[in-house]
This record gives sequence, C-alpha cells and structure tokens, in this order.
Amino acid sequence: MEDYKSLSIFQNETLDCLQKNIKILSKLDEICFVLKKNISTSEFKIIDNELKYDKKILKNDTYAAMVTYAEKLIKLLQKDQEKEKNLFHLAYHDTLTDLKNKNSLQKTLKTDIRKYTLLLLNVDNFSYVNTAYGCDSGDIILKKIADMLRDICQHDLLYRINADEFGIVYRGEIDVIALIKKLQKYFFKKAIVVDNLTFHVTFTYGATTGKYTLFKKATVALKEAKEKGNNRHKVYYENEKIIEECQLTQFVNWNHIVFDALQNSKVVPFFQGIYDNKLKKITHYETLARIKHKNGYYTPYHFLETTKLSGMLPMLTKIMIKKSFEVMSNNKFDFSINITEQDLEQGYLVQFLNKSSKKYDIEPNRICLEILEGISSQDSKNHIKQLRRIKKYGYKIAIDDFGTEYSNFERLIDLDIDYLKLDAKYIKNIDKNKKSQDIVNSIVFFAKKNNIPCIAEFVHNKEVAKQVASMDIEYSQGYFFSKPNRIL
Repeated sequence: MEDYKSLSIFQNETLDCLQKNIKILSKLDEICFVLKKNISTSEFKIIDNELKYDKKILKNDTYAAMVTYAEKLIKLLQKDQEKEKNLFHLAYHDTLTDLKNKNSLQKTLKTDIRKYTLLLLNVDNFSYVNTAYGCDSGDIILKKIADMLRDICQHDLLYRINADEFGIVYRGEIDVIALIKKLQKYFFKKAIVVDNLTFHVTFTYGATTGKYTLFKKATVALKEAKEKGNNRHKVYYENEKIIEECQLTQFVNWNHIVFDALQNSKVVPFFQGIYDNKLKKITHYETLARIKHKNGYYTPYHFLETTKLSGMLPMLTKIMIKKSFEVMSNNKFDFSINITEQDLEQGYLVQFLNKSSKKYDIEPNRICLEILEGISSQDSKNHIKQLRRIKKYGYKIAIDDFGTEYSNFERLIDLDIDYLKLDAKYIKNIDKNKKSQDIVNSIVFFAKKNNIPCIAEFVHNKEVAKQVASMDIEYSQGYFFSKPNRIL
C-alpha cells in the first residue's frame, strides 16, 4: 500500500485544483486505478517517482500529468500482457517446431472430456541420426517431419510430445488404422534431404480412442508396438483394457520389497540338490534366490520380473554369489548360480567371481554358471567373449531351460558348454507324452555326441524319474529328489 501513497495524494490534489475538467479527470482517475492493479509494484513505483519529482507537471498542468501517467501505465500494461502472451506460448508450444507440446495435449484431454482419437508416432532409430550426424542435423530432420505432418494433418491437431515423438488428436472416433496406413505411404514416398544426405523416416505407432486416460493408454500401446519392432502399430479401442491398475500397484509394491531386501540383507540363498542317476545320490546343488519376509520367503516367481524391470538383477546376482560362496566354503559340494543378460552387459562377472573365489577359498571348478538359452544364442561378441574368459579360469557353464527358445546347437560347441538343463515343459509329463520323449531324445543324442551331460528339470514324481533315467539322462533335479532348502 505504501507504493500507492503518492498516487493517492496526487489524485486528491488534482481534483481540488481543476474544477472545469472534473469529468475528464474522474475518468482518468478511474483508468489509473484500474491500470495500476495490473502492473507489478516495482514498475509502478518507478513511474510514480518520475511524476512525483516532475515539479512543473505537478504544479502547472495537472491534466497533462494525469494523461502522461495514464499513458505510461497503459504502455506498461501492454508490455506485461505481451510478456504473459509469450510465456503462455512457450508453456504450451514446442520451441523447435512451433507445434503444440505435451502440456497442451494433456491440458486439452483433461479439460475437454469428450471422445477423442489419439495417435502417438515415435521416429524409428532417431538416436542413430543424432549419434552419426549430430544434433543440429537431427533438429533439421525433426522440423521437416513436423512440416510434412502439417501437409497431411490440420496444424491444430499436431503435437510434439518429446524429442522424437509426435502426437495427432482428432475429436471423435476415426479409422486410426487408415490414418496410420496413410502416414506410412506418405513417408515411404517422401525422403528428407539434409546437407546432401537423404533420410527415409518410419514411425512406430501407438493409438487409442475414448474419453479417459487417453495419453496413458496410447503410451502403453506405443510401448507394446515397439516391442514388436520398428514400423509397427498397436491400437487400444475405447472399451479395450490395458494393464490393470492392480498390476501397476503390485509392481510398485514389489519394487519396494525388492529394494528393501537388497538394502537390508533379506536376500537368502536356498539350495536344491541335483541327483546323479548313475551314482544314485545328490552330487551338486543349484543356488536359488529367496526374499525373506515376516511370514516366510518369496520365490523368484513373485519378484524376478520386477527386479529385472528395475535394473537390479546384477545387484541380486552379486549378493547371491557372496552368500552362496559363504555357505559352500564349509563343504566340498559343487554348486551352480544363475546369471542374467544384465550381468553380462555390465561385464563385472570375471573379476567379481575371482575375487569371491579367493576370499572364500573355493576352487573355480566347483562353480557352474547357469545362463538362459536366449543369452547364449544372441549374436553378442561381448557376451561370448566374457563366457569364454570365464571358462578359461576354470568355471563351468550350463545352459538353463534348453529347448524353450532358440535351440541353437552350434552355439553349444562355440561356448564349450559343461551341462545342458532340459526345459521343464518337456520333462513334467515325459512319462506319458510321446512328443516330449521324442524332443528330449533328440537333444540327449546330440549332447552325448558332444560329451555334454544333461540335467532334467522338474522331476516331480516317481514315474517321471523312472522315465528320465531310462533315457540315459545323467542328472535329475526336482521335488522328487530334493526340495529347495536353506540347509544342505
């Protein structure tokens, strides 16, 4: 209020000094009062001080003073309005393409609740462009993509969601598959030229229709389309369900349980015996992860997928190596530990295994690393190089769940595998399923030709155990011989 004091004094003096212009002054007084409420205190104070010390205006021409004052207030108000307009534009528009942005899209979908069709377009392999040709070229391509989208869609329907993702919104339900085909055909025929380089653009599409949670549903659809590969699409229609809320809640809950277990030593190794069908006894063990809780233990069935999505599998593996080595340092049994693709991607295994073997005085030839068939079959030179290096130090390697994915027999020789673990789906009913018997016989025949012992998983009853032994499979693993237990 102090900032407006001089203005109030000035207004009172004006009304006292000028009788004949009272109507005009009254109007100007009203204008000044309205304008000053819309201008920041600091800017108003500057003008107020300017007029306060202009003695000539104050003493000799009160009318002119009021006009000057009003003019300055109006200019300031216009300046503020322009600033506000620019800020609003920046808040709801993309600076690179001048399309509306994600904030604008979400505001529209939130405030205007009627049926819409939302299509998200993600530029395939755009990161390669930025890496190979630089971000400047990438920005030019994005601007040209925006211009090309304007050619086939109304400007006010287009959005840039993030770096390489765009959105198109239509009121009501449209034939979104027809739109996707139109876009595919258009971009197939038109190339983008930047600095004499020619780029052909494809998109992966995620779409949905309806009134509620459109952005969430379209994002999930886009994610599912990406999992299929590039230039694919997925559409969720209005009454079609996506991931249930309870599943999302479960993920959050399990994520908390996993982090708590990793941080507070609640990961516990269990051991399941592997039975030698010739010696008729358990000769080695597989180490299995469990998470301790107040009512018992959670199995990997509950937490493994969440651990994978959270990127915590390497930490889980390290804890299992440490704790299983600690237990096995007190006996002479051989034992196996599961490793994952994330472990190989981080490249820590050789050093960590050697350090742990030395610390707990365990010979590497007692340890077998179980890898999934999919890992061993991937065309990853780095993975193969690591596994071969692991073998050189004396560690053994087994392929787990063999037969469930690629069945790449050539890879078995490349990696010098020590054991093949036959997938449970072929073993659980092998006593009465002729097809399973034929598949297992083929795998066993190949393994024997290459001196690779086989382990049959899920041997859960006497009949299955008998059938496995009759097929000359070297080892059996399952509840019939040994249940997972903390104690050997």
